[in-house]
Amino acid sequence: MSILVSLNHRFNTWLLSKKCRRVLKVAAIKTTDDPLVFVSQLRHSDLLPYLVAIKSIYRTFKKGGVIVLSDGSLTSKDKQILREQIQGIDIRDISDVDLCGLQSGGTWERLVTLVQESQKRYAIQVDADLITTQEVSEIFQLWQDNISFALANPNSPGKLTFRGMADWIKEQGLTHIQHVTIVSELALGLMENGSDQFYQRTTSAFAGIAKGGAKLTDLIAFSKEMESTIGDKWYEWGSEQVGSNYIVANAPNSIELDTRFYMNNGPDIDLTDAKLIHFFGTYRFYQKRYFGIIEKILADLQS
Repeated sequence: MSILVSLNHRFNTWLLSKKCRRVLKVAAIKTTDDPLVFVSQLRHSDLLPYLVAIKSIYRTFKKGGVIVLSDGSLTSKDKQILREQIQGIDIRDISDVDLCGLQSGGTWERLVTLVQESQKRYAIQVDADLITTQEVSEIFQLWQDNISFALANPNSPGKLTFRGMADWIKEQGLTHIQHVTIVSELALGLMENGSDQFYQRTTSAFAGIAKGGAKLTDLIAFSKEMESTIGDKWYEWGSEQVGSNYIVANAPNSIELDTRFYMNNGPDIDLTDAKLIHFFGTYRFYQKRYFGIIEKILADLQS
């Protein structure tokens, strides 16, 4: 069965790339110097889906810069395509990111870049597996009002204090799960100032940090305290998600997006009213929804 699953995944990945090739015929993005930037970390295999993601959201804004962090796998041809498709794009390598003592890998370079960029302009993280299906006027307004946001899950308890979040995890009966996110969220209850700092269970795939809304020194301090609390567990894949949740939750007036319109794809999720969908790994190819929406969006973008 595992062989069949692997073959099916490989086929779907090939089909995804094939369906996304039409994005190369969509008009190129022309970046501007407005105080807004879209940040993404990218690997070679996600090049075409990324272009669908960024072109589908940029049509609402038609403003701002674009930064792509190469994970090291982008080829010279990939970078040439990016420069042709996104005029004025800033392509960087993750090895050039100054982590200021924070751990490397696991998309930490992306989070650090997002926080650093937010010192001078509004910064939005855009994963390659996102598709914006309609005008996202709410996100545009959040940029205009300089308010941070994050993509929530339907069962999210909202923004809670550290201690409140740790208590919520216990109430949900999740204490037996050893994934770094759950272990970290339980550890929040042991950290200093647990009643004065906040946390939210969201996804870093789509998040916006207001200009001046976050400090790298705060992220560094949070990371150091979490490491001292849970040890080497903090270095497992997924810790960046925890760091992102912390940063956005503590930004002034930050919000979680309305899950009726901004959502993560899944078996029980109705996409009818969706404005933005995250086709994350577990359910990326569920019922082939991703393929159908790509075809529709590319048709819209070419019209």
